[in-house]
Amino acid sequence: MSLTSFAANEQVLIDVTLKNYDNKPARILDWLVPCQEDTALPEIPKDMSFFTISTAGGYVARYVGAVFKRVKPTEKDYKMLKPGDEVSCTIDLGQYYNFASESDDNTYEIKYLVTSLELSSNATARASAVESLESNILTVDIDSRNAPARALRERKLQSLNSFRSCSTTRQSLLLEARSRSISAANDVLSVIAGVGQLASSQSCPRYKDWFGNYDFNRHNELRNGYTISRDRLNSASITFDCSCTSNDYAYVYPSLPYEIFLCGAFWTAPMTGTDSKMGTVIHEMTHFSATAGTSDYAYGQTPCRNLAINNPGFAINNADSHEYVAENTPGLSCGSAM
Repeated sequence: MSLTSFAANEQVLIDVTLKNYDNKPARILDWLVPCQEDTALPEIPKDMSFFTISTAGGYVARYVGAVFKRVKPTEKDYKMLKPGDEVSCTIDLGQYYNFASESDDNTYEIKYLVTSLELSSNATARASAVESLESNILTVDIDSRNAPARALRERKLQSLNSFRSCSTTRQSLLLEARSRSISAANDVLSVIAGVGQLASSQSCPRYKDWFGNYDFNRHNELRNGYTISRDRLNSASITFDCSCTSNDYAYVYPSLPYEIFLCGAFWTAPMTGTDSKMGTVIHEMTHFSATAGTSDYAYGQTPCRNLAINNPGFAINNADSHEYVAENTPGLSCGSAM
């Protein structure tokens, strides 16, 4: 990178290079590579949530970009890097992160860090190990500035449901999906409450399959986040935007509750069942920082089940896990004691 300091009126341009230093080919899930290019769909926002950015004084630059519910990755979704190959690009972090620290605390440490069950094609095959990819730390001075324009946009109070670029038919589908998501979330909270009373998930495969063995702290975190998500599904003013044309299910900006952008895979999904319209609404609602603040460590039922076994701390913060416990397909129940 050419600059080590950025004035408030300058773009925060950093050079990113991903290089394979190994002596054998490497693969990485394409949507976890910051140097994304999709000239066919330039209107679809990019996910740039791959950086951890903070100051010595403890200020964390909050990510204000988009996060997606995607279809389960296939081989075509992996980028191949031969030995010595690299991918490079320049990114304006000021478009995606809020650099608003105090003037005397503007030295930032920036690191690229991704954690996923499906980071490499090998992880997809095993579906059992969470992998991480981490860069060196870059230290730069960044003067305080206004948040990116989208994060600053005012949002007027609206009716419980509002729609953008949605046909009458799609509006009806979304109203049904939201109504069903509230009922499903209430059902999940009953399951969570039962596990909490027993302080055990052994007799409740519906809980254990998606969130692992009971742990007091993890359980409370899960219960609190799911409760807030249910409450917002029930009472928040939600804007549904139907303008997305990508093959993903949906995306949101976690810092901008409660707008949900629905994409191509959403409209072909069933209303209920696995990867459904109802479940997608729950998935996206849990992403908001104001609700559960979930991430996407794994997509698909098998990877999510393995996440619960091997990394339950990730499972309770994984959006698809929150979705699958609600969809409950195939159906799982809990013991009679619950």
